[in-house]
Amino acid sequence: MPMKKNATCHDDFPTVSVIIPVYNNTDQLFKCLTALYRQSYPSYLYEIIVVDNGSTEDVTDVLTAFSKATYLREARPGSYIARNTGIKNAKSEILAFTDSDCIPKSNWLEEGVLALSSDDNNGLVAGEVEMSIEHSGKATMVETYQLISGFNQQTLVKERHFGVTANIFTKRNVLNSVGDFNADLKSGGDLEWGRRVYNKGYLLQYSEKAIVSHPVRTSLISLIKQARRVTGGRYNMLKINDGGLNLGEVSKPIGSIFNSIKVFWQHDLADTYFTKMGLLMIGFILRSVMFYELMMLKAGLNVAKR
Repeated sequence: MPMKKNATCHDDFPTVSVIIPVYNNTDQLFKCLTALYRQSYPSYLYEIIVVDNGSTEDVTDVLTAFSKATYLREARPGSYIARNTGIKNAKSEILAFTDSDCIPKSNWLEEGVLALSSDDNNGLVAGEVEMSIEHSGKATMVETYQLISGFNQQTLVKERHFGVTANIFTKRNVLNSVGDFNADLKSGGDLEWGRRVYNKGYLLQYSEKAIVSHPVRTSLISLIKQARRVTGGRYNMLKINDGGLNLGEVSKPIGSIFNSIKVFWQHDLADTYFTKMGLLMIGFILRSVMFYELMMLKAGLNVAKR
């Protein structure tokens, strides 16, 4: 039975398990947990599960300030296998996923649960992921690139039938039906799992009110590392699903740069010719890296990065 949208009685709220994989990044984890402690959702109706995915930093030291959080350790590398460990230990029928570097808004849980409960056939709700800069000065070129290109959950749900795991909600019975995340994937597991949910006939919804804030990366090197990781995940997913890559799939990263020219050229943040050209150059570099990475993976000269 869907939860009433105007419900005020706490009896109408289901229990929720919030699952957060973490690999080092303890400073951001502290901010994430602080935000989760300040939710409008009744505190006795949700649990927080932190899954340490082989960190070299002491994650338990952060958790001493958060008695509500449960600490688990998953030594096998990969955020999706860490999420699966969280799923196996979760007590609730509704599961919410975010990342250790995300800051949920105070009504995040409430809005996500409302959206998920609005239809019995909802299998996945993807909330908004707002890109943010962690200083008061003018955004750098790299930061501006991410502010423009960041996560567009609404488009991902509508056109590609998935949501990034920085902000998604699902149900235990959906996981029982379609299975957990693919533990063999280091990246792209959210896409692969979302497609399974969609192909099973469940509804996928976008919630503009269930918001988390995600800090932008501050250097081009970190963007390149992310591009290589995402490309490796995409390659592995295609191998699993299709037995390999075809020329069309390999060409997508380069071809997509032409689709981004209009976006960067017309965006309000690209307020000077220098900025427009800089953004296009970053886009070209990243797509070239993705193409090179795909070719190296296809040739067996590289392995997918974590």
